[in-house]
Amino acid sequence: MGRRSNPPLTRQRILEAAVALADREGLEAVSVRRLARQLCVDPMSLYNHVDSKEAILDGIVELLMREADLPVEPMEWDAWARFTAHRFAELAARHPRAFAVFSLRPLMAPESIRPVEAFLAALARAGFTTERSSEILVAFFGYVVGFSMLRHARSLFTEAEPSATDMSRLSPEEFPRCHQLATLPQPEEEVVFDASLQALLEGMRAILSADVRTTRVARTREATA
Repeated sequence: MGRRSNPPLTRQRILEAAVALADREGLEAVSVRRLARQLCVDPMSLYNHVDSKEAILDGIVELLMREADLPVEPMEWDAWARFTAHRFAELAARHPRAFAVFSLRPLMAPESIRPVEAFLAALARAGFTTERSSEILVAFFGYVVGFSMLRHARSLFTEAEPSATDMSRLSPEEFPRCHQLATLPQPEEEVVFDASLQALLEGMRAILSADVRTTRVARTREATA
């Protein structure tokens, strides 16, 4: 019986192997040579599909965004933000090591950018200016990616134990407010995530309201000048 041949080498197969490798060993383990060894092919054959490690990382972003399946249809901006935040949190739970790629590489594929376009369109419909939308986009994804990475960081270290500052050891005279925290139970991470997201969204609404008032005042002054 002859030896069974490997499946055809494709970009999809390379990127799926890259995600699996990143999930096991981290993004620093991902390289053309390492993937070629894992796929049992000559390293040069990978260059027919990906021309650099950066291209592989961009492909990981593309695959993870596809898995997240973010909304592209018209919807309210805050509904989009809530849905997307939880989708990213779920994605980080499934891929705690590979997920870090979102802190390293931008969205490149049109398929990955379409949900962002939908969010920007929703912000515009709500009345946010282009400048505000840009700020909100950076703040939102910074929060979602950063919190999700922090939330699952302990799973990357098998010997790490959850830790926090022991407030009860602080002097109640010097740190009265911090000392009071020692009497409170540690909040669930899901509760903290939702509360932080709610605070972010409320801040965005407050910005919109302030901008609308400023615009109305300016137009009124122009009309009466």
